[in-house]
Formats: sequence, structure tokens, C-alpha cells
Amino acid sequence: MAQNVAARRAAKQAKRKAVVAAKRKAEIAEHSMAGQIRAGAHLPIQYCQVSDGLFENGIGMVLLARGSTSAVMQVAVFMVDTFCLGVKDVHWRSADRQEMEALLNFATSGDPASPIEPGEARKLLHDVVAWAGDNGFAAHEDYRVIEKLFGNVVPSATDYRPRFGREGKVLYIPGPSESPSDVRRRMRIIRERFGKEALGASVIATLADMLENDDLDDVLGLDDEEDGPLLEGEVAEEETQDPPSA
Repeated sequence: MAQNVAARRAAKQAKRKAVVAAKRKAEIAEHSMAGQIRAGAHLPIQYCQVSDGLFENGIGMVLLARGSTSAVMQVAVFMVDTFCLGVKDVHWRSADRQEMEALLNFATSGDPASPIEPGEARKLLHDVVAWAGDNGFAAHEDYRVIEKLFGNVVPSATDYRPRFGREGKVLYIPGPSESPSDVRRRMRIIRERFGKEALGASVIATLADMLENDDLDDVLGLDDEEDGPLLEGEVAEEETQDPPSA
């Protein structure tokens, strides 16, 4: 009899511990980035903007802000590379009106932004991620989580894919925040998939500032050629011959 009572008490204690653990787990999830984004996805959209020069410059941002009022909002900023990498960076934060205005001023200081329909913005992100993925470049690791701030917004039928690339071709321009190892890895993907002819002189000049000469030659695949191909603007030196002997 005593054993049965002890067993029942142990079972109740185990059940209470499981309930407490589940509540703690739910609380942690609710306050995590993913949990807050799930909650924010049901709030009204206050801002949805895109950089005006996104396709001409090859780089820009898509911004989405949701909140019950404009006083407190959840803000997602997607850094988009339409020439090569797709969604290369993502930021999410809570912001009040003053912080939101400061963020917009900073984000649009180099390139103004204009309102865009949320459905078109989401379709743009989906399209550029798929396009970059086909070229060997995955979206930023936080993209899938933060993109859920769009909630039940349905992507529009707009087709952005033909506008990606520069003149229809992939062009990788390293950004100032990219590490040499990232540059090497991405340049090798470009070389293997599209060939060295896809590299312009301006891109190689940027790389030369970031990498040692030996690393640059290795990335470009010039080390296995006796005479590397001429770059844009490079002129071949005239061959010199020894004067004939008298």
C-alpha cells in the first residue's frame, strides 16, 4: 500500500515537473526572435519600402515594419544583391517612432527608397533568393525566420527574375564587410560556374585590395596559366628582341 502511494506521488511530481518545463520552454520561445516575429506577423503593416536603385546599382534594401501603432514596431531589413548573392544580410529589431525614422534616414542616405506593396516585396525576395540559389548562393542564415514577419501576405504575380544580374549576367562585387575567406569562396563559385570571363577589371581591382597576390591568382585560376588572360584595360607588353650580332 505504501509503495502504491509513493508511486502515485512520484508520478504527480514528474507530471508537475513536465508541466513547469513546458511552460518555461513556451516562455523562452515566446521571447525569442522567432517567437516575437510570429506575434508581430499579425500586426498591421506600417512601412514597406524598397531602394529606388536596387536593380541599377545591384544592391539595396527591402524594409518591412509592423506594429499596432507607429509608436512601437518590429522592423525587418533585407539587404539584397540583385547582381549576384540575393539576400546577403538580414536585420530584425523592435523600434519606436524615433528609432524607425533614424533607421530609415540611415538606410536611404545613399539611395532613396519608395513604398512598395507588401505582396510585391515578398515576391521580390522569393524571386531573388531562388535566382541566387540557382547560381550557387544561399540566402543569409536568418532569412527564413525573419521573412515570416510578412505573415499571411500573399506574394504577388510580379516576375522580377529577368531584372536580376547586370545585363543578364551574374556580377559579384565584394562588399566592405566581407571577409577574404568569403570572397575566395564566392569567387571560386563564379569561376567554376561562369568562367573567368565573367570577372570585370573593376571587380578584380577590388579583390586585389583585399587579397594577397598569390591568393588572388589562386582564386582567379591564373596560377595554372603561363600567361594569364588580359583584363579589361590591360595592354600587352611588346616583345623585345636582342639586337642582331655584328
